[in-house]
Amino acid sequence: MHAAGAAGGGPVSAGAATTTLFDSLCAQLHAEPDRKGEVWIDCPSCGKDKKHFSFNENTGHCFACDYSGSLSQIAGL
Repeated sequence: MHAAGAAGGGPVSAGAATTTLFDSLCAQLHAEPDRKGEVWIDCPSCGKDKKHFSFNENTGHCFACDYSGSLSQIAGL
């Protein structure tokens, strides 16, 4: 399990286990972090492919449309 981040990556109760929002997003999106801890997905704002949007335990950013947001904001899209 990943450590909780400062901006929206805190623990989320999931029954008997405690997971972070980062872990929940990874599971929901069927995505795994790379060796640097970044997860590359299609941008939730503009829809560009996996080469443009990444998120980590704190924030996400699209290098095509320049959208940036916290994990809570990304989860709400």
